[in-house]
Amino acid sequence: MSSSSSVDLSYYGSVLRRRWKLVLLGILVGVGAAFAVLAVQPERATSWVEVDVNPIADNAFSSSRPASDLLVPETEQAMARSTRVVDNVVAAVGGDLTATEVRANMVATLLADSTVLRIDYTAATAREAADGALLVAQEYLDYRSSVAQERIDQAAEQLGQRRRTLDGELREANQQYARAAPGSPARAAADARRQSISGDLTSVNSQVNQLRAISTSGGTIISQPDPERAVLSPNRGMTVVSGVLGGLLLGLVLPFVGNVFDRRVRGTHDVTRSGAGPVVATLEDPTATVPAELDEADQLRALRERLLAAGASSQAVVAVTDLGTRTGGPTDVAANLAVAFADAGKETTLVLAGYPTVSFAQVVEALDLVETGYGHHSRYFHSRLVDSLTVVVPAPRAARVSDADMVATLLLKARRSAVTVVGVPAGGGQSVRLTAARLADHVVLAVAAASTKLEELSGVVTEFRAVGAVVHGTVLVPASRVLQGDPSVVPPAPVEEEPKDEDGHDGTDEEKEPGPQAAPPSAVGADGGPVGVDRP
Repeated sequence: MSSSSSVDLSYYGSVLRRRWKLVLLGILVGVGAAFAVLAVQPERATSWVEVDVNPIADNAFSSSRPASDLLVPETEQAMARSTRVVDNVVAAVGGDLTATEVRANMVATLLADSTVLRIDYTAATAREAADGALLVAQEYLDYRSSVAQERIDQAAEQLGQRRRTLDGELREANQQYARAAPGSPARAAADARRQSISGDLTSVNSQVNQLRAISTSGGTIISQPDPERAVLSPNRGMTVVSGVLGGLLLGLVLPFVGNVFDRRVRGTHDVTRSGAGPVVATLEDPTATVPAELDEADQLRALRERLLAAGASSQAVVAVTDLGTRTGGPTDVAANLAVAFADAGKETTLVLAGYPTVSFAQVVEALDLVETGYGHHSRYFHSRLVDSLTVVVPAPRAARVSDADMVATLLLKARRSAVTVVGVPAGGGQSVRLTAARLADHVVLAVAAASTKLEELSGVVTEFRAVGAVVHGTVLVPASRVLQGDPSVVPPAPVEEEPKDEDGHDGTDEEKEPGPQAAPPSAVGADGGPVGVDRP
């Protein structure tokens, strides 16, 4: 089997597993329809009888054709459904049965190349069906017998008339013969005429005798109806099985119909089709956890190794962009990926661009962050849980300075760590997303499955390509996997004092950059700077 076929089968299987409720719905619909048919349509029984028919030919004395050729199927069917037969059946059955119902309940079929007529009759019970089939067959045979007798009587009447005529002609010929002189031509002619008439009379008498020998029976019942062999309709077992099979077929179709109208990212196939690279990790826990645990931590470590093997620079930047989360808040992918890099001995800086305080609070508490400085319009934190990890949170001093500007400043001027991970939440804004992607060596998407629309994912990938960024891969997460903690654990931002030069200019000029403010004594290193801070 080719790899493309395996992918297709895997995709079909994933769609069916993901939309198993539609499969179940299809089966239930099929079974429900089957039971509805059984409830609405009353059970009926069909029994049958087979009759060997005696042919009734126009020329009763011709035997040059086989008996089956003397029967016309349409004629026999019409005779079985004739008014006389149906009326006699109605009279015999009695009750509320009508001639129309009898005709609707019966079917007469002449079997091919034979003289056997099969009569099927349908009724409410098997016994009634068997009795009805037998009654129709008997009335049909009686009707055919009477028709045969009428034809014989008609032929006999014609022969009798012919015989009476010949008798008169013979008497006249005998008289002519007696009056003629012996040996005269008249006597000879009378004798010849008398002989001819005698021959005709003999032939007519022979035909009359043959007519008397013909049986007027319409036929013989060769197969009696058996109530035990009656066919029930609808067949309950077959109806239920058909309903289950039909429901299963419907259940196999519905998921794919729903998949066409559902424009949300569901799995690997949707991610690949949108150009978002391969799925490099799938995190199934709906709750954000920092640091990651067990299998999820292993998946992120595997992603770390992929990124390290991708040939990044000595100061690599990895942008993690969240998409489609339920509240627009950030996932824990960026934080946990940064922890994975730091655990590998890499000096790592985690830049959280546009993270709400309530989301940053979980990172502060989970990583035991302590603030160590303030600079480049950003707050610096050191993790006491992961020693080689520094967390930077942009904190603008002016409304016109955006998160995108601060991310650009940090990545262009203040990048000192071996690895810098930039986390951009789903609600962080287009400018931050594009800035981080443009300046990053690698872009990883954290996509909320069953929440992110395909159009949104494709649009983001197109935007990244426009700024020269290439998506390394996608991490699938639940839509509810959003960082959320107690905002009270986040220390208030210190007030940054603007450094002035001798001309009175502040530090926003191009030739000057503000450095991080002095950290508390407990957080000051041996070199006089804040611990774990990327100093410009």
